Amino acid sequence: MAGAQAEGEAFPLGGRPQLEEQGIPAGAQLKALRRTRRFKTNVWLVELDGHRYLLKEVSRMPWLLRITYGRMLIRREVRVFRRLEGLDGVPGLVAPLGPEAFLAEHVRGLPLDRRSAPFLPEDFFARLDRLVERIHQRGILHLDLGQRKNIILRSRDRRPVILDFGAALGCGLPRPLFRLLHLLLGWVDRRGVLMQRMRYGPVPLDERDRRALKRMNRVRALWLFNRPANPRRF
Repeated sequence: MAGAQAEGEAFPLGGRPQLEEQGIPAGAQLKALRRTRRFKTNVWLVELDGHRYLLKEVSRMPWLLRITYGRMLIRREVRVFRRLEGLDGVPGLVAPLGPEAFLAEHVRGLPLDRRSAPFLPEDFFARLDRLVERIHQRGILHLDLGQRKNIILRSRDRRPVILDFGAALGCGLPRPLFRLLHLLLGWVDRRGVLMQRMRYGPVPLDERDRRALKRMNRVRALWLFNRPANPRRF
């Protein structure tokens, strides 16, 4: 999850990237925030001079995959962060670190789950809706808000923060093409927010939202590469 990280377990594992090669002083402390993988991006918590940052990198990928697919993933996410710069509720980009890594702001917060649900303010999901709308207005679709780990309750003010734009689309598209993309896929982000409201919201979904979520799940069931939620649940 790039850009920020909910408070939770860290994995002090092997396979650490070479800090000097990433432009980070060797004295920095590094912890893996999820188990490192060879075929996906890896995310590390970096502690340096009393500050915390997130490092996202692809150093463990096989060489050919790293210099093609891995660099494309890093380049695309850096472009997304630059497009969303200054938007409250989205972590800031600190700096690209060459073609295979970037450093981003660390945001303290709690993931959406049963433990954090009692602490959600009444307007949390209304703010989340507005944040998603602002992201769309800047020409970006997140496309992975159904994953609860990608939305956190920010500790300092209990507002929503959206993480991990690794699946995002839209950056660099001309406005007419983005409008078409939004027409085709904008509902995916809406569905993700409705799913989180259903799970953790202070009040149940109203009948209109339940019907909308049911329709979206039926469309999602047609996707080939993702296991959809069961529409009968709604």
